[in-house]
Amino acid sequence: IMVKAGHAETLSTAAAIACDVAGVTIIGLGIGANKPTLTFSATAATLAVTADSVGIFNIRIVPSIDSVVSPITATSCADFNYDIEVADASAAIENVRAMLLTTVDGAVGTLRYRGFTAGNAVVNAIRCIGCSDCRLDVDFYGVASTAVVEFHTTACTNMNVTGYQYNSGTVDYTKSVIDTVTGSTWFAQFNDGGAGTIVFGGSGNALAPITA
Repeated sequence: IMVKAGHAETLSTAAAIACDVAGVTIIGLGIGANKPTLTFSATAATLAVTADSVGIFNIRIVPSIDSVVSPITATSCADFNYDIEVADASAAIENVRAMLLTTVDGAVGTLRYRGFTAGNAVVNAIRCIGCSDCRLDVDFYGVASTAVVEFHTTACTNMNVTGYQYNSGTVDYTKSVIDTVTGSTWFAQFNDGGAGTIVFGGSGNALAPITA
């Protein structure tokens, strides 16, 4: 499915867009603000992926109401591929997170999250529950109260996190990647804008800067 540059659509309900057919790819045309834009106007509104081998690329997501819980959800599926930009509207109109992955196997993609350092609604950029074999590239700017990437509720396995993170007010990586459920297996290596260094570590070794 090719989506025209400048296309605009408002989502106001859960699964307002339901990607429930395996093998479908959605590709947006356009650059920057001219990318196809999905505006989420209710806190429970979602684009829901429930089928295997779905791809979503070059789509922009914005909220028009504060505390949109999880605009992108992927549940009980495999091989979800994505390249998505999420931009909060202001410090007072934000998402709680950009993406919720639940029992997803083999997700691979890039999430660009543009938030506000004065905001207070963002908890994480990506929350993963019971996922496996995922490769998450995250470009995050803003403030996340828990972490940029969080493993939650059910342990995740073989997870890899890369990218760039600027989580305002945190320079010791304690809100970069968090396993709140414990028992997950993961590795991360990313550029930390707050600390001004490259950070690496994982479930077997605490996050720490790479030193010469």
